[in-house]
Amino acid sequence: MPAEKVVINRLHVHETGPTGPVGLRLGLEQALSQLRPRPAQLPPQAILVVRRLAAPPAFGLRPGERRRWQQQLAAQLEQLARQAARPSREHVSPQANAVLFADPVELLLCWSRDLQAGRWTWYWNELFPAAGPNQPFGHRLLAACLAHPQALPHVLVSLEPAAAAAILDRLNQAELSHLAHSLHDTFALPRGALDAAVTETAVTEAFAPGVAVPAGHTVAPWRDWLPAGPIRHLSPPAVYILGLSYTLVRRPDQARRPGFGHQARRWLEAALVARQTPARPPQPKRSLPGSASRLPEPDSAATGTISSDRSPLAAGFGQNQAASEEPVARPGAEGAITPFDAAALTDLGHGTFTRLGGAIYFVNLLTQLGLPQAIPNLASLNPWELLGGLAVALLGKSVGKYADDPLWAALDELAGLAPDQPWGASLPPPAAFQLPATWVDRLPPQQILAHRHPDSDRLQLWTAGPGYLLADLPADASLAAWPLLDRQLAAPVNLEDLPRTAGRRLSSHLAWWVRRLRPFLACYLTHLLEMDDQAAAVETLFHQPATLYLSPTHLDLVQSVEQISLSLRRAGLDQTPGWRPEFGYIITIHFE
Repeated sequence: MPAEKVVINRLHVHETGPTGPVGLRLGLEQALSQLRPRPAQLPPQAILVVRRLAAPPAFGLRPGERRRWQQQLAAQLEQLARQAARPSREHVSPQANAVLFADPVELLLCWSRDLQAGRWTWYWNELFPAAGPNQPFGHRLLAACLAHPQALPHVLVSLEPAAAAAILDRLNQAELSHLAHSLHDTFALPRGALDAAVTETAVTEAFAPGVAVPAGHTVAPWRDWLPAGPIRHLSPPAVYILGLSYTLVRRPDQARRPGFGHQARRWLEAALVARQTPARPPQPKRSLPGSASRLPEPDSAATGTISSDRSPLAAGFGQNQAASEEPVARPGAEGAITPFDAAALTDLGHGTFTRLGGAIYFVNLLTQLGLPQAIPNLASLNPWELLGGLAVALLGKSVGKYADDPLWAALDELAGLAPDQPWGASLPPPAAFQLPATWVDRLPPQQILAHRHPDSDRLQLWTAGPGYLLADLPADASLAAWPLLDRQLAAPVNLEDLPRTAGRRLSSHLAWWVRRLRPFLACYLTHLLEMDDQAAAVETLFHQPATLYLSPTHLDLVQSVEQISLSLRRAGLDQTPGWRPEFGYIITIHFE
């Protein structure tokens, strides 16, 4: 029962009441739609599965009585949540009436363990009714993974490498293809290895006497994170899925770079060649039969079945078997069959209180502007690092009163950085700054002024006050490309310095960028909120006391309903961002 979704699989009613079946249905729908059942002690991303919950009838109740009925039902759920068994940490009795998973990653870890062991319990039937014990192994695994695709990389990384390899080894080529396409679609990755092609020409050239496969073709881009030992027996597509998962968890920004996709494709092609073909004399150049030679696209039929077509990418590579028709019991089936890292389990705490909950609203502003991708030099930067840098720049001198706020540590964790690592350390030295043209159209037109900076002689272009920086160009830049309304050189405008504390969190290169982005963002935010004072607009956005819940796949911000701001609501800044592939999280904003 995640906070954003309540599912009732079966509802038994033992009497219809005076209103008849139609009135009963309408009354129940109204009563249940107004129910806010999340137990207070559970984080929003927790999943509570209840076997049976008895409640008195809700029809015929006056509004006050209905509220009491809802409170009684919520109290029962509170009690069940306190008593719920934790399949990740204990053996669950067959008579248990409720089980609890901290988040989808924990759920899938337990599912993979029981699947490998051939166990089937009542709560799996409630969660995955289409993946019953009579279904093939691969079908059952995919049904769960595709229900929570954002969790799959964290699940594979949390498993011991040998256990993750054992699961992937039991999937056939079509099932591996489906997983690979799901990862690419879910995380909005460039196709890269999905277009890997293997021709007979490549085979004969790679294995011609005295010819070695180039080094760039044989080095996997995930080699620094994925242990090689337990995966030596896996087929190349299975290794690719595992390597991509490790990259998405360890370095998600790198997984989105085109260079990663190109290197993964070269590695996969070389690995497939090495697996499929022994050394033999060169043959006339021709493609292998059917060499569309890519991971086949998953079957998009409404039935949700997996395509069984085989392509040169996986046919004959590795020893992964077709999906078994019956669950296979493994040795020691009652124990931890596929052990996982205990650190992957999310504690059921009370979240972290922050006064800067509006930093999560800021995700919506970055999304509106297309940052960081809208500025090519920032495109490879983890967006959480950019968000942190811009928050520091916009808060300016007032950031000092938030110096000890837990938000900063949360941003480090979201960006995958150690506390002593500065944001933006991966950025190259900056050379020129220019606002995207589409941004300028978001604000009323203003006169454009140009001046040479007195210290560096760089050319800067500003809008008239309250102004923002349009461009900061090298000294030899020309004004010819700018349709200036006023070409006369204006008095220099100095960029606002960052607070001293920012130096411990921002790299010098990121500081250069956020100082230049800050004037536009302050103007744009003030315009969105229909305010006159920039400092007040920044404070309205960021100062949002809230509780922050973080799991491997979910980021939840919980606030009181009394905190809803009409100006932020009209600007669309307090809406739930949802799944944001570039941020790597399902981001939800709750008002309770």
